[in-house]
Amino acid sequence: MVADKPFFIEPLFTRDPRLIKQEHILMAMMAIKGIYAEHQVQSLNHGIGFNTAAIELLLPTYGEQLGLKGKICKHWTLNPHPTLIPAIESGWVESVHCFGGELGMEEYIRARPDIFFTGRMARCALTAPSASWRASTR
Repeated sequence: MVADKPFFIEPLFTRDPRLIKQEHILMAMMAIKGIYAEHQVQSLNHGIGFNTAAIELLLPTYGEQLGLKGKICKHWTLNPHPTLIPAIESGWVESVHCFGGELGMEEYIRARPDIFFTGRMARCALTAPSASWRASTR
């Protein structure tokens, strides 16, 4: 099939966190307090975008102020991206089940096998820039 324009793979999370607006922060705070805390959401699947990036970035600060550490947002299913690192490093995240990879995150994933599923049976796609699940049965 011939396309009318070139197509290439880009990182899925190409949004600069510095561009998160006050509206995103407010929505993130409402989601953390009104949904995640209220319903004790421990396992979740975040999409990509400024709204979810704001939630991930606010967990170590706002979530901590609310006394929610260890009670919410412990187990994740998503492509690992940089805005999740503060929550991981501050002890909020216990596990991340990756269905793909994100350019630039390969070394971090390798360095944190305690968080990311990187074993024989299930692992993050450490070398593939696209969102592709890889299962190994070797």
